Amino acid sequence: MAMVRIKPLKRIILVSFYICIHLNLSAQKHLVGHYYNAFGTEIFLNSDSTFKFTYRICFEYTWSKGEWAMKNDTIYFHTNPIFDTISNIPPAIFDKTNNTPPSKALAVDGLFLSINEAPEKFTWEQFKGMSLSTARQDSSLFPSKLYSKRQKLYMIRNGKIVSKKIQGPGGKKNWPTWFIKRKA
Repeated sequence: MAMVRIKPLKRIILVSFYICIHLNLSAQKHLVGHYYNAFGTEIFLNSDSTFKFTYRICFEYTWSKGEWAMKNDTIYFHTNPIFDTISNIPPAIFDKTNNTPPSKALAVDGLFLSINEAPEKFTWEQFKGMSLSTARQDSSLFPSKLYSKRQKLYMIRNGKIVSKKIQGPGGKKNWPTWFIKRKA
């Protein structure tokens, strides 16, 4: 059996590569957990690189799910919308949502953002009754990236890390804008 000789420079490159991979994976393991802020927003970072954002205030509940990835000290989020199928939408209703003249076609099916985390199929009559729900899927309320430092996640606005507290309701107390990792 012949032994493979690796030149010193190649050996250094390979060892460096393995160290970088190990450090990146251990950094991701360190980030996994439940984070919250003072404004009703929570982030759940899962070990399988999926996430869930939630926002609750009064009777409103908004959420979004997707995948996250770490690059250097920044977490990047990619949301994956979940859709419900609504069947038998009357043509006149469907045409209004698409700004087209009413057609004489049969009822159609359509996709709408789901109000819960599992894709479902509803009839138009069932869907109309659900319009009173205050739960909704909305990725526009959540950041596309966060800066990670010392068990905290910071918003990034215009390329700058937001680390200042802001004035809360009533103007008497300043609240942190960053997310804090909840102790397990």
